[in-house]
Amino acid sequence: MTKKRILIRLTVIALLTALTVILNRFGTIMTAEIKIGFSFVPIMLCGMLFGPLWGGVCAGVGDILAAILVPLGPPHLGITATAVLSGIIYGSIGIAAEKLKGYGAYLTLSAALIIIEKLICTLLINSFWISGMTGNPYMAQLAVRIPQAVILILPELILAFVSKKYIAPALKKATSGTV
Repeated sequence: MTKKRILIRLTVIALLTALTVILNRFGTIMTAEIKIGFSFVPIMLCGMLFGPLWGGVCAGVGDILAAILVPLGPPHLGITATAVLSGIIYGSIGIAAEKLKGYGAYLTLSAALIIIEKLICTLLINSFWISGMTGNPYMAQLAVRIPQAVILILPELILAFVSKKYIAPALKKATSGTV
């Protein structure tokens, strides 16, 4: 890989991370218990373009930068670690995009990965961290967050499809140096 391609790649990763920070803090609806937003889109794109590891890096760095630049409370390393895990899962959708040719198979695998992310990261792990931060019982925290997780599955699946079909190919062309 040439130095120019490495520089282009790092620039795109940095821009997607910056977009994650912006969407995380300014493009979301938040209460103490729930968060509905679209900061997962640049993380998913980063994973689609560069793999799950970079999806995780984008999510983790984006979470840390958001906590530093626009604090909503003290930073929590557990939530940041969960963001990294989410980024890796969303990045796995990128692997699915590369391996699966038909949109039906891609959507099925994407739905499974999004459900896994919602179940493990949003419901089980983040509910635990938020329960510890707020002092609310874990089961009550979990009950409050279930509707959020269920509601977000369909929009995330739609955006995964749009990202695969339209956005990722354009960014991939731009990062390959063929522009």
